[in-house]
Amino acid sequence: MELSAPSFKLGATVVLAYPDDTRLAGYRAALALWTALAACGQAAGTHSTCAAAFGSRATVVVQPLGVPGIGGPDVGDAADAASDVSVVFANLREHPGLTFCFVNGLPAPAHVPELVDHLVGLLEKQGVERVVAPAAANVSIAGEGGDGLWALFPASPGRPLLDTLADVPELPAGALTNDAFLSALGTIAAVAAVGTVGLLIHGDRRPGTSGYRERVVFGAEFADDGDAAIVGTLARRLAAAVDVAEAAGASLPTGVEVVRVRLDADAAGKGRDIFS
Repeated sequence: MELSAPSFKLGATVVLAYPDDTRLAGYRAALALWTALAACGQAAGTHSTCAAAFGSRATVVVQPLGVPGIGGPDVGDAADAASDVSVVFANLREHPGLTFCFVNGLPAPAHVPELVDHLVGLLEKQGVERVVAPAAANVSIAGEGGDGLWALFPASPGRPLLDTLADVPELPAGALTNDAFLSALGTIAAVAAVGTVGLLIHGDRRPGTSGYRERVVFGAEFADDGDAAIVGTLARRLAAAVDVAEAAGASLPTGVEVVRVRLDADAAGKGRDIFS
């Protein structure tokens, strides 16, 4: 995986957002924080973006609504969107040490670990020192509920490396999830040459219909009573974890809408990985 503009430099801290398996809450939380910091549509020239691609056919594509420059292929035409997985990196002039990475699609589950490996390799090559990835996932934890907020530090089990997340319970050993990207990231990050990797995971038991619909606008459809709460919790914790809580302000736009289209629902629904 290579950047489309070789001169584009990533900050020391990266927010990694991907289409998480339930309501895209982690992706939407990162998008909410980006929107708050970039003041989208009101501060032209205050940010820059660069694209990259993973050379495997996308079976899931996502497109933010009302946030230009962040999304991948137009999901209005699913046939046209059936190409490589799009990744967008975005820098803020006011926060030069911070880069947002939006993974705007996923390949078939069998290729997800390879996608994560290529992505982490790019971060290593760019000298990234800290990665924080927010996600909502259906988490199963033996003997206790999995619906709260958890943190996972793959390279330092039992010892959080981010002081701002010290009060977030660490995900217990043996926790299970069917989110292939999250599982691969937890495994690969454990041996990656990145100083600090923190995963913010909000347990989320979504109805099966939200997982298998071909096209969903998350933030508009399936926006139950817990939707804004989960997105808001992840966004606030994410802002604190990357040291921009004060700049983001107290009111983050938790109602951000993102279109998700499954181009191959059968392939995208297979695969059940676990945390390791």
